[in-house]
Parts: sequence; structure tokens; C-alpha cells
Amino acid sequence: MAKVALCTSAIGTPGGISISPVHGDIGFTRSPRVFQMGPAWSDACLIGTNALDGVILSFRGTLPFDFGDLASIIDWLNSARATLVHGPGGGGRVHAGFSQSLDHLWACGIAEEVRAQVKTSGYRPLHITGHSKGGALALLATARLIEEGLPVSSITTFGAPRAGDQEFVNSLTSHHSGPAIWRFEHRDDLIPHLPPGPLPARMIREIAQSIDRGATGGPFDHTSAGTLEFINWDDELETDSIWLEIRRLGSLAQMLIHGRLNEMVECHCLESAYAAKISRLADRAVRGPSTPRVRQ
Repeated sequence: MAKVALCTSAIGTPGGISISPVHGDIGFTRSPRVFQMGPAWSDACLIGTNALDGVILSFRGTLPFDFGDLASIIDWLNSARATLVHGPGGGGRVHAGFSQSLDHLWACGIAEEVRAQVKTSGYRPLHITGHSKGGALALLATARLIEEGLPVSSITTFGAPRAGDQEFVNSLTSHHSGPAIWRFEHRDDLIPHLPPGPLPARMIREIAQSIDRGATGGPFDHTSAGTLEFINWDDELETDSIWLEIRRLGSLAQMLIHGRLNEMVECHCLESAYAAKISRLADRAVRGPSTPRVRQ
């Protein structure tokens, strides 16, 4: 799935996805359907089918920041709209900016195209993926597709920010045949720690309530979704634990204190990090009931 997410990042560039260096590795049975919408075409995704996986819906991540690019500025401002709003089907609350991005794309007929490709493929499994903002949109899209009666087999995100609160996350996995959710995060990538989670949110609420007894607290109560597969500082996969969280936060603090922002950005970059490393890890991944099937 990392290669699909990397290929999706080429939407909107000269030549599009066909010139992506990994396009030929994915094995699409025909050219994927590409969607672009939103202000200055800042939101994008593709839907395609291959022989190995089935049908894949992949969302493009946040555009690289560029003061001279209107689409980039709009995309970053939208990603900063982290207030939680009601999600689809009453399943908790979700990130306002990401929800609006999905609204733009949904209006293009994503659900209809997914349904058509699933039928044409002979009802092969449906997988959803995305890097950065695209990973958050993958989670939101899953909720909508399930609501519309389209089962999702798996969600795989890479360096994704948090898309909603705990109730939203629970709603994704509460179905009897709910999707397997895997989230890949890499070293000192800051983005998966944003927006703030329950502990910072609780502190915000307590501070607000100490000032104003009628306050209900801040807008942030975001929760990560899925089983963590962390690519650690030795380029090995490591599962979630309290000790790992302490190490990650300590390393991030050191990075920030010493102004090593470029290295943090590098850790988030799919081109330089996830795709190549996951390709290497795929050959060594242990495939068991609790281990994800690492897709190149």
C-alpha cells in the first residue's frame, strides 16, 4: 500500500500518476480513476484495481508547503482546522478540515466509482490507504462507505494525523466485519502526534474550567486509529507500548529543543522514508494472526 500512496502523491504534477516511479510496480489492471476537487484542486484521490489486492482507494496527502502556491496554502490552512465536528452516521466527532476535504471529493461520485469497480472486479476486497492527510481521509471515507453498505477489508495509513475522537475510532471497528486498520509511523515524524490527543485535551479542559466553571473545554480530543507499526530508529518494525511512547516523545522533544526540524520533516516524507523501508521490511515480515501483511 505504501507504493499506492506514493503513486497517489503524483496527482496534479506534470505527467500525473503515470510517471510515478512506482506506478508500474502496482499492477493496475487498467488506468485508475483520478479525482481532484476542493479550492484550487487541493483534494485528490484515485481508485484502481490490481490482481494482488483487489480494489484500492487512495487519498493524496497534504501538499508540500509553498508560499507561492495557492493550493498549498489552502491545503495547510484547511488541515489546521482541527475543531471536532459530528461525523457520519453519528459515529463520534471528526476533524473539521479533513471532513470538508472529503465532502469535496465525495461530491465527485467516489462511492459510485468504488461500487462499480468492486462489482467489475468480481467483488474483490476493498482496501483504503493514504499518507499524511490522505491517511486521515482514508479513515473518514471508510466510515462513509460502511454507512452506504460498502464493506472495507483494510485501512493502511502512513504518517497520518488523527482524524477523530475515540467514539469515531470505536465506530470504525464496532461492526462485526469491520476493517483491519494498520497505521505506519516513522521515527521522529511529528504529524501522527497531531492534533493533540486525550491527555492534552483533558489538561485544556481542566484549565478552561478553572477559569470558567461553565466551560466545556477545548476542541481537541483526537485519538489515533488502528494497530501501530512503528518504524524505529533501527529501521525495524516495533509495536505499540508505553515504553515506546515515552521514547518517542523524548526523542521528539530533543529534536525540537535542538531545532532539527528538517530531520522531522524528512521522517514524514513518504518518498524518502516509508516506501523504501516498507519494501525491505515486506520480505522479512512475519505473517501471523496479529501481524499485518506488509504490502510493498
